[in-house]
Amino acid sequence: MQATFNELRLSGCITERKNLRFTPAGLPVVDMVIEHSGTMQAAEGSRQISLRIAAKALGTLAERMQNVELGKEALFEGFLTPARQGKGLVFEIIRFELK
Repeated sequence: MQATFNELRLSGCITERKNLRFTPAGLPVVDMVIEHSGTMQAAEGSRQISLRIAAKALGTLAERMQNVELGKEALFEGFLTPARQGKGLVFEIIRFELK
């Protein structure tokens, strides 16, 4: 069996965050938007990248992220998962560290 990878590390800040909600099983979830801006090296040289990505955190991490100040820089780690209703992707955060 071949190894598969679905890992994402992204620096940025939370610019939008919805109120904490709970799954039918009672698990806390917080939905948010993370913005990233930076210079990346590509085949044609340096490129300025600015992006917004839908993200979410679950469990105790969701409760912790509910208290993070909007606009505060952080490093986020997680994986990509399908969005609800199957439209697009969501960055599911499993770890974060404030800068």
